[in-house]
Amino acid sequence: MRKNTFIVLVALIVALGGFLMGFDASVISGVNKFVELEFELSKLQLGWAVSSLTLTATLAMMVAGPWSDRVGRKKVLTYASLLYLASAIGSAFAPNFTFLVIARMVGGVGVGISLIIAPMYIAEISPPGMRGRMVSFNQLNIVLGISVAFFTNYLILKLGKSDLAWAQNLKFDEYNWRWMLGLEALPAILYFFGLFFVPQSPRWLAMKGNYDKAISIMTRASGKEEAIKIIDEVRLSFRKDKDSRLPLKELFQPSLRLVLAIGLVVGILQQITGINSVFFYAPMIFEQSGIGTDASFSQAILVGLINLVFTVIAISLIDKLGRKPLLVFGVSGIAICMFMLSYGFQSATYELNEESMKSLPTEVDQVKLGGPPRIDWNRYGQYLRIATYHQRGEHERGTDSYWNIGICGLFRYFDRSGNVGAVLRTFPKLDTRFGNFFCRTGKLGCEFLCAAYFPLGVGEPGQ
Repeated sequence: MRKNTFIVLVALIVALGGFLMGFDASVISGVNKFVELEFELSKLQLGWAVSSLTLTATLAMMVAGPWSDRVGRKKVLTYASLLYLASAIGSAFAPNFTFLVIARMVGGVGVGISLIIAPMYIAEISPPGMRGRMVSFNQLNIVLGISVAFFTNYLILKLGKSDLAWAQNLKFDEYNWRWMLGLEALPAILYFFGLFFVPQSPRWLAMKGNYDKAISIMTRASGKEEAIKIIDEVRLSFRKDKDSRLPLKELFQPSLRLVLAIGLVVGILQQITGINSVFFYAPMIFEQSGIGTDASFSQAILVGLINLVFTVIAISLIDKLGRKPLLVFGVSGIAICMFMLSYGFQSATYELNEESMKSLPTEVDQVKLGGPPRIDWNRYGQYLRIATYHQRGEHERGTDSYWNIGICGLFRYFDRSGNVGAVLRTFPKLDTRFGNFFCRTGKLGCEFLCAAYFPLGVGEPGQ
């Protein structure tokens, strides 16, 4: 029992990196509307503010593995926690658009490190019988971070409109988006100090020739005999790795083409719905469907909660029911929901008649809009034009929306939950550092393209 407690505690601490990744990636969804007005951003600039994080995350993944081999998994994760902290503080106090993007890119480096090193560390310190469940903590924390980001965005928005004295003193109304971004500093600090209670990776210690210390740490996780056996297997794997290095062309051999195709298809099928672009722009999408700002933020919370609930269900059932039944159930749900969405958007009309225009306010409270004391009537007109969707050519605009969502889903990284990684682990000869890098770098690189493209089709009827 004490061994299990040790492993669970260590896995939970390290998996905070996944929480920060999910939070950092999704918190921007509540910020988009406010920074667009604050810094007078174009749609291209807004897309860059969102996607800049994924670009540096992709670049960070190129060096995270080799860097952790040199200095250790724990030290690299500690650096990642400091990067998250710097990104949160920098984003919250950003004086202009350029500074905000730079701060987001700094956080992206932390995201890239966490995505690679956190599950790697958990797998290396966990005994084989618990490895799958422990690694799933990281995925669970990613989803939890997404949900918490949606909730805190909504909470800050509501506090900004409340009459609470402390909320007004903290200026949640005037600096709402800054608080949304800065709140990430709290889990980042917790992650930094939590890593002091985490030992070095036994596999990394064995890689450096420190077998006694590796066995000592592994003993706390699995017992003396099991620890010696695991470290001996690790030592043997190092010798095999030196003797045989598979070239890239081996991936495309006839015996592996089907395996690779299955992994790619499963991953793309999951992401082609565009769900991850929804995580980036959830309140904006819901608000443009006709509901108010508060309602759009609360709807985003529901998206996060549903994602969290079904992640927990999948983790609890995956070893009992198997992968295939869950995959069939998930694909069926995706198909039904996408047909419902298609029907809903096809039958929807958005009209602004003369009578409705008379009810519009003659003055706008700029503070509630989240911007400084000014009114940009050209930009305000853009949002009014959304209401004339039907009059400006419903078919043309609808087609544009379908393409935007389709492209975002296609280009978004195709396997956040590691489907291709699971295939590679099934065939150990392919489980090389390059294989891991190939899968994950492709995912985040495509995510950057979709996040940058998406805003170009949002709120600009007629273009």
